[in-house]
Amino acid sequence: MNKIWLISLILLIIMTGCGTRIILKAPVDDQTGATEEVNEDDYQGDTEYLDIEGALEDATDDTEKNENSESKSSSQEIVESDIVGYHDLIVDLSDKHLDVDITDPRLSDLIKHLKTNPYNHTLKQIGKVTEPDHLFALVNKLNQLPMSYIPVDLREPEIRFTFTGPDEKRNLRDVAASSLEAMFDAADAASVQLFALSGYRSYNRQRDIYNNNVSTRGVEATDKVSARPGHSEHQSGLAMDITSESAGFNLIYAFGETEEGIWVKENAHLYGFIVRYGKDKTPITGYDYEPWHLRYIGLDLASYIYDHQITLEELYIHVEKAIHLQ
Repeated sequence: MNKIWLISLILLIIMTGCGTRIILKAPVDDQTGATEEVNEDDYQGDTEYLDIEGALEDATDDTEKNENSESKSSSQEIVESDIVGYHDLIVDLSDKHLDVDITDPRLSDLIKHLKTNPYNHTLKQIGKVTEPDHLFALVNKLNQLPMSYIPVDLREPEIRFTFTGPDEKRNLRDVAASSLEAMFDAADAASVQLFALSGYRSYNRQRDIYNNNVSTRGVEATDKVSARPGHSEHQSGLAMDITSESAGFNLIYAFGETEEGIWVKENAHLYGFIVRYGKDKTPITGYDYEPWHLRYIGLDLASYIYDHQITLEELYIHVEKAIHLQ
């Protein structure tokens, strides 16, 4: 009897002590007063499992190690299939009026880029990012990076992270890494302590994350919170998720209301970054509010977007329309 009790106790300890997942708390709902539990792997942000020490425990390592032609084929089918659920997530911007002064010098480089690299803004198809190395590359639900794309200039910025040990998500492209280092230095000077959580993520990693979510949630629910493979800005090497101690070192909506989150919102553009998925912009970006997700776009575009409080989608489609009217 004692032996059975001892074995049961050991099994209970193993089950409760291993594979612990960090659960993020969304803000209290204004209508119900209830809090919603949000899994960290829901986001464009850091869609992985973490143990209680904060060390990486990739949920899909076994899947990546045992890839076969069948799994690759099925994941590609998910990407190339009709945009299931997107019609409920994204509004058609083609008829929306937005004043864009294309004589603004901050837009000159973007105009050159868009003249030779137009992007897809229709819900009827998936566009291909033809120049993925360009800093202005538009990566979203309607425009996909190549499966084989890996930035050649990835490096680890010398900043604080929420975890230790090597991992691809510590990396950014060189220009973005340098700018993030400068931003962290400025934050430190203002007594604002930021932490990086997730940067570059490969196509394969995003594919396995997405497929794992689809298997448990279904396509429609997954598309509201998770990028399809090839559609994550993290693959571009230009996006970093950041957090703070006041946010529990997690990715939570409330980060935007912390001292650190407010500082980031007001200063990120000075270093070429934008808060990519703004509040009340979900119908345009297709993603929930993510105050932690920063995208490097360069000083000129970052300042223009900050001044006009618009998204990349709004800016690009209306600059393209203005170009065609010339």
